[in-house]
Amino acid sequence: MEKLTARHQTKFIFHSDVINRTVGLKTLSPLFALFAICATPTAVFSQAKWQLSAKPTLTIGDEASEKTQFLNVRATMRASDGSVTVLNWGTRELRQFNATGAFIKSYGREGAGPGEFRNMTPSARYADTLFISDSQLNRLTRFVIGKGFVGSSVLQPTVGPVTIIERLRNGDMFVHETRYTSMEHPNGIFQDSLRLGVMTISPSPTVRWIGNFNGWSHLAVNPKNAERAQSVGIYQFAGNLMMAASGNEMIVGRTDSPELSVFAANGTLIRKFRLAIEQRSFNEANFARAKVDDVAKMKTPASVEAVTERYNLKYRPKYEPLYAQLLTAMDGTLWVQRFRYSDKDPTEYLVVDPNGKALANITVPPGVALQEIGANYILGVSKDDDGVESVVMYSILK
Repeated sequence: MEKLTARHQTKFIFHSDVINRTVGLKTLSPLFALFAICATPTAVFSQAKWQLSAKPTLTIGDEASEKTQFLNVRATMRASDGSVTVLNWGTRELRQFNATGAFIKSYGREGAGPGEFRNMTPSARYADTLFISDSQLNRLTRFVIGKGFVGSSVLQPTVGPVTIIERLRNGDMFVHETRYTSMEHPNGIFQDSLRLGVMTISPSPTVRWIGNFNGWSHLAVNPKNAERAQSVGIYQFAGNLMMAASGNEMIVGRTDSPELSVFAANGTLIRKFRLAIEQRSFNEANFARAKVDDVAKMKTPASVEAVTERYNLKYRPKYEPLYAQLLTAMDGTLWVQRFRYSDKDPTEYLVVDPNGKALANITVPPGVALQEIGANYILGVSKDDDGVESVVMYSILK
């Protein structure tokens, strides 16, 4: 079975606990309540072009010390004092560096005691607090920059596992149910459904569900129509569900539609808007290049066959997905990542305000995966050709 997480969009697996709530956003301001839900205005396109500094303003990562060697960085966060904290999943620890990149201290290790982890997954951030879920220990741990681990909540699995998408301003968690995809599918494309909700942690974890949504598109490779497919995986060229949260609101959309829906914490749909993104036909040269690159990464004949089938034109829609990811910046703006064929390509983002008004376009260098967006900086992870990871920060030039 394949475990699905929000970000397949990538977000964070969190086996759980008590779930009996609604996925929705938190309270919204009275101003937002004035928007007519039936109206779906198209965001006004902006010609503004933001840029990043030509080079990183901070780079952390070298062979000089074990503390600056990273393995599977899952989160980076910058504090108000300029220090940077890195969640290094490979060693199950958080590493703190000062504003110039010098190592300060590490927290956490593998284990089951306080401040220890079996599976360390960043689930949400609020101010200088990072929430870390552990699917094996059914635990949510709070880490505060400068203080360390300050407590944890045990989440009893009374309903089933959930995945935390983001923390809402009121302290609740925007979640989706964790889904496991069966291998028992005939050859071809199929789509699942996904339940979204809001989880309250205190006094005891509960989830209020707001409804089922069309989820992710999958491709089952089963040429012999056997009882079990050879492989089942997300089909990135078709429409897939994307989620984000800002303040006390949650945002839900599909990559094959420009329309985004905004919900309050009680599950009420409060407004919709349309992204000002043009529809693009597939670029045949880029599509062919991506196929060659992906096949080259495979190690077994079965995996080569599965990836080759993924590029079979009979499954491909007429148009590219409009976008690939929704990211919320620290200032509440939404960064919409345009679809790209390879992580070797630059990444284009459309930046919109909470009402969908287009503010700017910005391009991120190849190989850089965004993990935090500040008002005037981005923080992420860069990989070189050998897969070696570095934490990098760029200034945003508006």
